[in-house]
Amino acid sequence: MDPLVIGAPRRGARGLSLRVARTERERAEVRELRRRHAPGGPIPVWDAYDEDEDTLLVVCREADEAVGSLRITRHLPDRGDLTSYFPDMPAALFDAPHGSASVGRVLVAPTHRSADITAALIEAAGLWCVRTTPLRRYLAAAAPRVARFNRFFGARPVLGPVAVPGFAEGLVLMDGSLPGTAARAGEWLTARGWEPGR
Repeated sequence: MDPLVIGAPRRGARGLSLRVARTERERAEVRELRRRHAPGGPIPVWDAYDEDEDTLLVVCREADEAVGSLRITRHLPDRGDLTSYFPDMPAALFDAPHGSASVGRVLVAPTHRSADITAALIEAAGLWCVRTTPLRRYLAAAAPRVARFNRFFGARPVLGPVAVPGFAEGLVLMDGSLPGTAARAGEWLTARGWEPGR
């Protein structure tokens, strides 16, 4: 199996391929998904964190179509993609000296939107980080209505909601365990009839 394919769950005739987006074609697929389907507002389609060598971009395909993506960046107390939303994050949220992962930019095309694809993205990215990095803890910014989904997979709210321009409900800062959340997402997929295929 290609080492950059980090998940290939199947349910009946339906199969997904989750891959680290390293080639220009794969990165272009992530940009196009964001351009077409991201909610807009103050978040640019592509930013400097997408170009950082520590950033993990995951693309999910069904057949040959890119249907979902997710980004994980390294977040340190003084540097990270969440500091503009949460400037007063407690230092206890960061595992020294490595920092924490910041899970974000989770996006599933409306034609394929389901908790299953989101869970597959979360499981694959979490397992990849656990196998290839020292990161074990993650942070995520979520709208309050989405925060319950994060809680279901083991994250806990630690700040917010805080007012953020472009987000009517504000954002909640979530904190969780990468291995724990990946395991919960895998259990969810198994309970829904998906076979791992890794």
